[in-house]
Amino acid sequence: MIGELIQDLFEDAGTPKSLVQMVHGYAETGKAVIDHSDAICFIGSTKIGKEVGIQAAQRLIPSVCRL
Repeated sequence: MIGELIQDLFEDAGTPKSLVQMVHGYAETGKAVIDHSDAICFIGSTKIGKEVGIQAAQRLIPSVCRL
């Protein structure tokens, strides 16, 4: 729910609707999202957060993880 609230806050502030998008899914979904994003904000487990951080670093894109 917090991710959807963040998306709503960005939209309420006037940013384009496609700028911030909430995606629900499992590992394969997450990996695909990171491969096609300019920045990542991950909310989830420490184990997966480490993987997200590594994959984002390999692409040199900013990432924020709430674990």
